[in-house]
Amino acid sequence: KIQAEAPLRQPQPASVTAQSQPSIQTEETSDQALETILLVDDDKLSRQMAENTLANMGMRLLVVKNAAEALRIIKSGDVNLIITDLYLKNPTDPEALLDGEDLLKRLLEMGYNIPAIVTTGKDIIDDLVLDPKWFEMHVKGFIQKGNPFWAEELKLKINEVMYKG
Repeated sequence: KIQAEAPLRQPQPASVTAQSQPSIQTEETSDQALETILLVDDDKLSRQMAENTLANMGMRLLVVKNAAEALRIIKSGDVNLIITDLYLKNPTDPEALLDGEDLLKRLLEMGYNIPAIVTTGKDIIDDLVLDPKWFEMHVKGFIQKGNPFWAEELKLKINEVMYKG
């Protein structure tokens, strides 16, 4: 997905999908030095929109389609931020047995303390933000997908979470 760059352009971050290997490096920095964002979304179009929007943020982006894949990546590497869709269960995917909330609960039970951003296409954000359980699961924000600017809102929220303070 990363193309050869002109000498005057900024280096692109490594972008890794579930089907590829994390082997791409930027010109100046190896993958290990980049902040790593794990994007978990079962919807292909949402994954592509987020990938395209986040491509120039100077971070390593790992993209998976279900919680099982996310857990394997988290166990095997250093993830600095999780972006997960709220509804990940998919009857056509035998590995898609956990929703985003289940994923975050499982990580909490396993002792991980990784900040998260929850996305959803449902109009329920107002109901979600008032529940204290999200604070306990290290959720730092909610983004409602569906409007044309949701991926840009996600980019702003990532900057807020990663570089706050």
